[in-house]
Amino acid sequence: MVKEGIVLGHKISKNGIEVDRAKVDVIAKLPHPTTVKGAVLGQRHEKHFKPIHYASKTMNDAETNYTTTEKEMLAVVYAFEKFRSYLIMNKSIVHTDHSALKYLFAKKDAKARVLRWVLLLQEFDFQVLDTKGAENLAAD
Repeated sequence: MVKEGIVLGHKISKNGIEVDRAKVDVIAKLPHPTTVKGAVLGQRHEKHFKPIHYASKTMNDAETNYTTTEKEMLAVVYAFEKFRSYLIMNKSIVHTDHSALKYLFAKKDAKARVLRWVLLLQEFDFQVLDTKGAENLAAD
């Protein structure tokens, strides 16, 4: 009689079903993806942030060549386009760990792409708050 076995990445034994730790360790050691941007739509309930919807986007070849600041702004633009119907007439707060975004919003001689993004975002009522990466759990 078999005492334990592995089926679809799970270890099955007399103790029940467990996750195969070898598989978890391999996944944990993978590098963080650099071609994906994401957003979380949520609302504050009392003092806690409650996520409502998650969205992510795989960047194309051209977008992977953007500067770090442009990639962060791309994520903001993507989030506002994705959640437009929820955000259009409401005040919003953008939590980001990249404070240079504030600079891009004020810059007058930016690239045409950035100016288009700024124009798109002007229809929304939002403020940008710089939240350090360790505190910004939704971004990480």
